[in-house]
Amino acid sequence: MVSSNYFKTYGIPILHGRAFSEQDTAASVHVAMVNQKFADKYFAGKDPLQQRINVEELIPGVTKLGRTSPGRLWVFSTMCVPADSATTFQ
Repeated sequence: MVSSNYFKTYGIPILHGRAFSEQDTAASVHVAMVNQKFADKYFAGKDPLQQRINVEELIPGVTKLGRTSPGRLWVFSTMCVPADSATTFQ
């Protein structure tokens, strides 16, 4: 789970769609951001913003490869959910 300003703070560009916002809450449609590697692997040839993943989050945006900390890039496909959404995974 990440805050709504996570991508801006770490300088991770949104390649398609939008970043999380304050409107992404437990009461709204559940959303999850995916990086380009995830989108390419699981949604090849499809618009990722029109897809749903098994945890039922709507994808509002696709990011460039991100960072786990300053200077360390993600090298794997990943998704993030907004901390304010209170989404739980079982």
